[in-house]
Amino acid sequence: MTDIAQIRKTSLRFRISYRVKEAIRKNWALFNTFVLIWFIAVFPVFYLFEKGIFTFVAAAIMVSLIILDNAVIFIVAERNPTTFLKVQKMERYFTKIFWLFLYLPSLILVLVILVLPTQHINNLVSTFPFEPVFVMILFFFIGATFYQIGIVGNVRHQPRVLKAVARASLRVLSDSLTKSCTGKRSKVTQVFSILLGIRTIHEDKWKHIRLFENGLNSLNGLFINQFNFEFCNIRKYNDYFRFVVWTDNKLELERIRRTVDVLECTLRGKLEVADVLLTTKQIVKEKQFISQEELFQDLDFKTGIGRWYSHNKEIIKIGLPTFSLIVSVLVLLTRLI
Repeated sequence: MTDIAQIRKTSLRFRISYRVKEAIRKNWALFNTFVLIWFIAVFPVFYLFEKGIFTFVAAAIMVSLIILDNAVIFIVAERNPTTFLKVQKMERYFTKIFWLFLYLPSLILVLVILVLPTQHINNLVSTFPFEPVFVMILFFFIGATFYQIGIVGNVRHQPRVLKAVARASLRVLSDSLTKSCTGKRSKVTQVFSILLGIRTIHEDKWKHIRLFENGLNSLNGLFINQFNFEFCNIRKYNDYFRFVVWTDNKLELERIRRTVDVLECTLRGKLEVADVLLTTKQIVKEKQFISQEELFQDLDFKTGIGRWYSHNKEIIKIGLPTFSLIVSVLVLLTRLI
């Protein structure tokens, strides 16, 4: 009876885990919106104002959200590539906002507090609401930093994420090109085509171009991360694809689509450099046989500082905000409170 009970208990846990993951996968965009709000608003409120048991509960939920994100992200990339790419785009926008509008102002305020004498800070506080401004920026900076570290800047999964983004971009591009080349459109798209005319066609073309560039750039980043080399002129591939799209060469687009399908297939298993390079070369130059020497000429090997930065940029992106967060909190505790 004990063994049967244990099996049932394990089976129940598995079913619950599966249902939770499936619910998150099907609502991936909504889940990530909730995670963002929790990190930049809910947790900082408890951290700055509650200082009690609710702070620990909010922190525990935050850690749970990170664990759930890591457990589901690659399932979403495989089953819902379009939604996966939308969330990745949202995270890229967040990163830009974080560095420009949160990190830099926080850094400037901390430097001002560290450099200026206490007397000058008191005069500044008396003439300008310096402390409320600093607390408000720190309010958002705390949660945004944890989000940047826990959700966006996942060093351990970085090569796997780059590979997932490349595959998802190529898969969505292939589906989009198939509809474009065969003329298959949904009823909603047809209505928009009638209402907007040529504008919708242009939007489709730009969508193809963005997907292609996102896939190739992610693949290039994966090469840098894994092998210390990159494409010498990746813009050559992007420009050629853009030219084919805007000239509306259906036959060439169909050929590229088939090549993209093959490239996506080569990324499913273990990364075979020669196969990936050979398939990528076929995008701009259709040849049955390409020598190793010709493939090698398309590569630029990273050395020195460039190599070190390529392997450590994710750690730097995490280390800088973490250090600034610690300094900001210490300054707030020692100089303003």
